[in-house]
Amino acid sequence: MKISPVKTVLVLNIALSILCLVQWSRETRLHADLARVGAEDNKKAENIHKLEGTVAKWEKEIARLDAKVLDLQAIEKTNTVQIGDLNRELKRSENAKFALEKQVTAFKEAVANQNENIKAQNLSIAKQNQIIRDQNDALKKVADERNQLVTVVNERTTALNDTINKFNTFVAQVEQAQAAAKAAAEKK
Repeated sequence: MKISPVKTVLVLNIALSILCLVQWSRETRLHADLARVGAEDNKKAENIHKLEGTVAKWEKEIARLDAKVLDLQAIEKTNTVQIGDLNRELKRSENAKFALEKQVTAFKEAVANQNENIKAQNLSIAKQNQIIRDQNDALKKVADERNQLVTVVNERTTALNDTINKFNTFVAQVEQAQAAAKAAAEKK
């Protein structure tokens, strides 16, 4: 049986139309996927930008707390020097007290005045010791806050790195899919 040229042309036209319809459908699906990937990329970029801002903020806070720690350490050194001076002064006063006790009869009033001076110095030392204890507590609190901030920054940095790794994996998959689609298109 012989096929007429009109029927052959008609069958080829129908086949060509079906091929065009299939390619159009595939292209539509690929464009939708490409738009979705672009939206996800934008969202990830926004998240990365926000996380970078948070990291910068915490780094500034850590720097501020480090400066505060240095200030408190300088104060502590000054207080230590003052305590040493006061301890030397206290020892001198105690030596004077012992010398005065040997001459109790003649210098009873002088000893009473010296004892009052020693009590005042002891109160001053006790106050300074309390101040030092308070400063040490404050220094410990600042160090704890700094350690907590460093922990938070490390956690955020780990989360950011995980997000970036996932994003890079996703980009690699998209590039592979695009390469495969390109290769499939070139084969046709």
